[in-house]
Amino acid sequence: MSGKFRILTTGFLIIFVAVIVYLSLRIDILETSYINRLEKSTADITTALESLKGKNGSGELTDTAFQSFAAALFKKYGNTAIVAVSDHDNNVRHVQKNESILKTPELFDSIMNDYKNRKVSADLKSGPARRYYSVQKNETRSEEKFYLYIRDVGKNRLFLAFPYQADRKIITRIALEVALLILISVILMALVYIVSQRKEPKQVTAGQTRGIQPHTLHASVAGEQNMITGERLVTSESLSDHVFSILNSLSRDYGSNSLSLYLKTTPDLLSKAYELKGKTFLRIDSGNFDTLDLRQGLGQELQNNAAMILNEGKKIILPLQHDNSLLGILVVERENPLNGQQIQDIRRLLGATAREISDFLVINNVMIHSGTGLYSKSYFDMKLHESIAISRKGSEPLSVMLISCIPADVQLTDSQKNNVYRIIAPSIKEHLAARDIVAVYNENLALLLPGTGSDRASELTGILENSLSRYRLKIDTGSFLNISVRSGSASTDTTRKGKDLVMTAMKNLSMAAQKQPDGKTLPTTVQAVEKARPDERIHPESDTGMDEGSLKKKSERRFKTSIGLKLISIISLIILASLTSMSIITTKLFRTDNEIRIKESNHKISEITALNIRTDFTSIIEKSMIITRSMIDEGVTQDGNQFLVQRFFSNDQDTLFIGLAGMKNGTLELNRSLYNTALTDKNGISQNSISTALMGEQEQFLKSFNLQEIVHNVSPHFSIPVIAISVPYIKKSESSAESILIIMVHGDRFNRAVSNPGITKSFIVNGSGELIAHYNASLVSAGVSFRQFPIVKLMMTSPVDNGQTRYNDEKNIYYLGSYKKTGFAGTGVISTVQEDKAFEAVNQIQRRNAFITVIVLSAAILIVYFFAKTLTGPIKRLVKATRQIEQGNFDIDITSSSGDEIGMLTESFINMGKGLSEREKIKVAFGKFVNKEIADKVLRDEIKLGGERKTVAIFFSDIRSFTSISEKLEPEEVVEFLNEYMTRMVDCVNKTNGVVDKFIGDAIMATWGAPVSHGNDTENAINAALMMRESLQDFNRERGGPKKPVIKIGCGINTGPVLVGQIGSHDRMEYTVIGDSVNLASRVETLNKPFGTDILVSEESYKLVKDIFTMERMHDIKVKGKFETQKIYAVLGRRDDPHCAGSLGELQSRLGVDVSSLPSFDPEAEEEKFQILSKKSES
Repeated sequence: MSGKFRILTTGFLIIFVAVIVYLSLRIDILETSYINRLEKSTADITTALESLKGKNGSGELTDTAFQSFAAALFKKYGNTAIVAVSDHDNNVRHVQKNESILKTPELFDSIMNDYKNRKVSADLKSGPARRYYSVQKNETRSEEKFYLYIRDVGKNRLFLAFPYQADRKIITRIALEVALLILISVILMALVYIVSQRKEPKQVTAGQTRGIQPHTLHASVAGEQNMITGERLVTSESLSDHVFSILNSLSRDYGSNSLSLYLKTTPDLLSKAYELKGKTFLRIDSGNFDTLDLRQGLGQELQNNAAMILNEGKKIILPLQHDNSLLGILVVERENPLNGQQIQDIRRLLGATAREISDFLVINNVMIHSGTGLYSKSYFDMKLHESIAISRKGSEPLSVMLISCIPADVQLTDSQKNNVYRIIAPSIKEHLAARDIVAVYNENLALLLPGTGSDRASELTGILENSLSRYRLKIDTGSFLNISVRSGSASTDTTRKGKDLVMTAMKNLSMAAQKQPDGKTLPTTVQAVEKARPDERIHPESDTGMDEGSLKKKSERRFKTSIGLKLISIISLIILASLTSMSIITTKLFRTDNEIRIKESNHKISEITALNIRTDFTSIIEKSMIITRSMIDEGVTQDGNQFLVQRFFSNDQDTLFIGLAGMKNGTLELNRSLYNTALTDKNGISQNSISTALMGEQEQFLKSFNLQEIVHNVSPHFSIPVIAISVPYIKKSESSAESILIIMVHGDRFNRAVSNPGITKSFIVNGSGELIAHYNASLVSAGVSFRQFPIVKLMMTSPVDNGQTRYNDEKNIYYLGSYKKTGFAGTGVISTVQEDKAFEAVNQIQRRNAFITVIVLSAAILIVYFFAKTLTGPIKRLVKATRQIEQGNFDIDITSSSGDEIGMLTESFINMGKGLSEREKIKVAFGKFVNKEIADKVLRDEIKLGGERKTVAIFFSDIRSFTSISEKLEPEEVVEFLNEYMTRMVDCVNKTNGVVDKFIGDAIMATWGAPVSHGNDTENAINAALMMRESLQDFNRERGGPKKPVIKIGCGINTGPVLVGQIGSHDRMEYTVIGDSVNLASRVETLNKPFGTDILVSEESYKLVKDIFTMERMHDIKVKGKFETQKIYAVLGRRDDPHCAGSLGELQSRLGVDVSSLPSFDPEAEEEKFQILSKKSES
């Protein structure tokens, strides 16, 4: 099982578990929503029952009325199973069941027995009682859940039973939520999978064959590999990362506000491709967004690689070039101007990324032909235009060559032709210079050859024709395609105008086609070329194979976080994002749904209550009018017919007083009155207090003489809540009344109408905002005014009779409120729900979801942690092994423990370690014979046969009288003595960055400056000689006697130009230096014996280091083969060395040189390689 598959499987498993846990804990939303619906239904049914009892004068329900009530109830609330009315001792008076729900008498009896036996709680605040009852269905028994409600309605008790029924809307919503959760999780996992993919580049190796062999033509994927250079091209994704790192670095280092990179979309058009503004990085794929034409204005200036400074240096436009071609521009905008050094630093950074951007343009077909992987015609034209301009400025020749190689009578598809061109292109590239261009031009191969004249172009034409004509491409079994090469060239040597180069080359190609017959070709039936195997290579039929090079880029990345932590973080982030998003969406939907239901409930409660209140007002007024008419007819002024009074007040026990009043001199005058003495005496209300209330509130009552209906709270005059109603009785005119009817009613009659159970609270106000009825009766008794409440203001000012709003009180507590006007005396019913209580279930769900998220996230982290160990364990071992290899330990001790990609990687890594170990052994062994730097270059194939000119410091040393010394020693002793001596001397060379060129017997030849120069090569060479002087003195301290003679050496140093490189044949090569400067160094070394010195340098070396070392001029010499005399200097020591010898004599004394025994020389001796001309002169 692969690593990616395990990652995806684990991710989906965790998501599945999270969904199941989420669903199991989240499913209670069904029950919560259903209970909320039942609460509202119960409140509506309770209100309806109160209204029904109010319409019945006796306050008792008849069987007929209850049956009608139950039938309407079952019709409107189809989920009601049982409705029953009993007294407070649970003695059932009326009961009705819903036959469609309770299909067996057994279930009905079980529910009613629980109620009668008081097994159901009557606590109105605890919500419904939940009971499970056994039900027989299809010969099996199952448990069904019921919700039981008990509500007190006056002297009676209402009992309701509802079965559990899931809301289809809620089920649908949860299903959609889960589907959305899964969709989000899948999308996130897909993104993680895509990010985790790392496509490995296909390794294309160059093969070689000798002799004539058929090969198979094959196709390549366009844009994957540049067939011209053989290297892997950069993708747009990796370029985005690279550009982001550059722009981010620039923004960080230079404080830029905006950085924009424009790239070529066509040869003459730049378009904005990337932009970094603040922390926002954009990749713009549109090729026509914010473009710049290179053919005019600013574009022409940028073609010359000139930086543009705009807006007083606050905006800089920098061109991005590669191989003299404009690839794009960088626009830098910042608040403060950039200085010159900063601009140069930015340009240098852009130059480092020019190659990758060039490859990006190749992939996007701006520079490449999509069918072949070679350069495109548009890029060829662009480079031709640039080359012509350069040729005109420097008078450099320029040639264009067109090659056609498909026989005229062979019918190939465009794809097959492209494959032929792609395959033969490397063979053409072998004969071209680095800056030459190979492109597809119409159906030919076009070669752009800057710096090539007509003679070289003609010579190259023959070479390419001879090289390509031997290609044989295998099409199918037994069928071969022989390439028939024709070429035509043109050069600025022969063509007057540069723009005619292609046209002239095309004419020459046509002439060549007419003169040259086609080669042997295929039959007319040619099978598709693309079916060939992609691992086979094509080579020309020659003894020389085709070699294809490639560039390998080495990069190193340091990770600050482990893969396990990344895996845990990514999957935890997915789960957290999924659960959080689902929780937010679900909560919002549930909150919205709950808010809608609460508003509907408020509106319905307000509407029903308003209807009941209007009915009460109408009933009270009609009854009062009837009794008043009776009083008038009988001529009674007060309490008249006691039988009539008692009968009236016995049926309407809440009415305190009825009076008929007129107006005299603007003052209320009571004409007739009736008192409910039973009620007034019970509540301690006297007739005088009623009269006082009438006089005290007469301003309100007098309004009824203007035909206004008045409802007024007169409770402050009494100890109980009392509501006064005044209406016109006898009209005097169209705008006034002769008398009015005043009625005082006990406030509890209206308070009961708004005493709804549950979270919805209702109250009644009149047209001026005075409180008429409230679930808290004390507020009515206090005569509180609610006119400042926003909901009351809205009702008082609204032209419509109902409305809803959200408001807050002085304590900043928010409410959801609705109102309904009764249509009588400006009164209205207002129902409100405190928002916190309304959304309490929502808040509970939020807290529960947070708890679920923590549980699921913790479980996911544990699961991923243990799973990640199966990935991170092998990877950590690989990281440890890489560090061992970095430290030079290639014998790694890791093993493959899995069969996935990591296991394959481990095996490959082990093999790589073995290969590196073998390579290092070769390198160590090789380094003993040649310098390590040279060995590294040879192993990397960076040193070829041939050489290059360099200025180096050449050193020679030789042991004095080595022949006589070796004659006195055994061969083994000579070798031991030389090895010890050479070790000391070579160590001095190595410590000063020198290279031992060779050992010539007892002599040592070394160089400084090749293959790598350190800038102070002559100084390093003399320092090495001085180190040898000290090392030799130390070496000689342990020597003396015939078997260990004291050693004296001479060193000669010269600095000058030499030829450096691999000298020899293909089978045997030696990296060395040759030239006249080497010979002079050798001659200088031999002068140490006659001069009695140990270190001599030439005049060229002296000039370079005369301020560093103390040197004394010796006799001028003339070297055989040179006409000019040579000045020679003896090195005494470094000027900064306090122990440096003060003179040559002092140095000779330290070295133990006997000046009197120095040999004399005959200047005319031909065998000598030098001549002593004269004494040294003053310099």
